[in-house]
Amino acid sequence: MSMTPQDILKQEGEINEILEGNLSPDKEGYEIQLETGQNCNLCKINRYPYHIDENIYFEDEDFYIVETNELKGHSIRNMAVIKEHGSVPSISDRQGIKEELAEITSRQIREGEMIIFGSMNTFPEHYHLIASDLEGDIKPIHDYELYSVEKGEYRLKERKIRSRLGQKLL
Repeated sequence: MSMTPQDILKQEGEINEILEGNLSPDKEGYEIQLETGQNCNLCKINRYPYHIDENIYFEDEDFYIVETNELKGHSIRNMAVIKEHGSVPSISDRQGIKEELAEITSRQIREGEMIIFGSMNTFPEHYHLIASDLEGDIKPIHDYELYSVEKGEYRLKERKIRSRLGQKLL
């Protein structure tokens, strides 16, 4: 049985009254319109039910890891997104986020190669990293880390950082 976001909200209790008034259909699906998220799609991903088909693999108080909406020809393409819009995490926090993203993505890839890069072109004010297999659409990337993956375990093969943005992201 298929349910709309409105049907699901009706089963969720008191928060329904707040959310039902802010839920509106659009061409791509359903999206919650709340003042705090403004127009940033990354701020909305972990807000139930932003996208019913969204695969959120990990979430804590600071960030979450989600399958990207557009796989762009990849079999596996995940994104780590911090919850606080407009800030860049500390170096140690970035390392922890990257390790969690690499761990989840390498278990999905199992064998082959994985690339991790900071892509803030589409959402320049919201920190996120992307990890994927090497299939599909990979445009020239100046700042990345390339890993070999064997039996779900990953090992750094190459790290290329050529820009200040790359230094901030990776």
